[in-house]
Amino acid sequence: MAKRSNTRYRINKQGKMLIAGVVIVVAVIIVIIVAHNAANKGEAVDNPDNSSISNITDDSNTSETSENAVWTSVATDAAPSYLDGLKSDIFNDIYSKQAVLIHAGSGKVIAAKDADTKGFPASVTKMMTAIVAIESISDLNTTYTMQPEIYDTLFKLDLSTAGFAKNDTVTVKDLLYGLLMRSGAECCLALEYIVSGNSDSFVAKMNQKAAELGMNNTHFMNSTGEHDPSHYSTPHDMAILMDYALKNTTFKEIISTSSYTTAPLKSNTDGIKFYSTLYQATPDMSAYADKFILKGGKTGYTSQAGQCLATYAVINGEEYILVTFGAFSFEGAPTSHLHAKDHIDIYSALALALSDV
Repeated sequence: MAKRSNTRYRINKQGKMLIAGVVIVVAVIIVIIVAHNAANKGEAVDNPDNSSISNITDDSNTSETSENAVWTSVATDAAPSYLDGLKSDIFNDIYSKQAVLIHAGSGKVIAAKDADTKGFPASVTKMMTAIVAIESISDLNTTYTMQPEIYDTLFKLDLSTAGFAKNDTVTVKDLLYGLLMRSGAECCLALEYIVSGNSDSFVAKMNQKAAELGMNNTHFMNSTGEHDPSHYSTPHDMAILMDYALKNTTFKEIISTSSYTTAPLKSNTDGIKFYSTLYQATPDMSAYADKFILKGGKTGYTSQAGQCLATYAVINGEEYILVTFGAFSFEGAPTSHLHAKDHIDIYSALALALSDV
């Protein structure tokens, strides 16, 4: 009998120890979950009340804070050490209200002017449209017939077009060239249908990609850059996007092209010849060849956003990205392309500063 009693005691003891162990494990899991939720309370969310940009508050409007927060998921290269002592006054006398200059690959911020303040990106938005489409469509020779509803939409809006006509059968590749080179809104809408079947689903993909890249001050409402109070970004966020997109060979090739002719179309058997809006906005760049090489970029404009521009250039073998928002023309302005003038002046100043280090 004594032996049976001892066996029962051992079983009870083991059972109590097992229960105690389970309680401890559950307690640890609860602590982890609580800590995780507490850490996530500060994450950025979409503007819930569709308020205008002026009513959106941002507690982290410094390039240093933004650089530390977002570049860990995107940057792949180390910045040259000589950039650490570089002068940061190269934004003197520019016409753009906001600007950021970074070293491509590392994401190191070289100079910033209200770079993390939310503003309107206009057609610079189309860089996100393009990269979402490129990453979603495996075969760029896929064709699409331009649907009448695209032109019904365009008829109601004052948006630029690349020149594709209703019922033209167009390759995805040519749509991308029309999108990035000519800022064609019809190309945006066609790519929406190809990728997602409708605008809402495609724009959701754009916002998801922005979140993945750490573009914490960006929210898209459309794929074209059409003005909307809740469609906003920052120069710094768009620099993050461009740095990411330039790692894609298709995107980089298209955004660096000055002229391109599409395949034959129903509306134009010779195809459409595109000239880049960037190269149309700049003077003869050979005059600056000893300072920098302007490789490519994306222009943007609405009356609310002003002239916006994202470009990349090469100086001494290193690539740099420059994004500006809010250059507004005025009577007596030195050029009608103030955004392009800003970029030329800034890259020239950067080249001069680099020559002194």
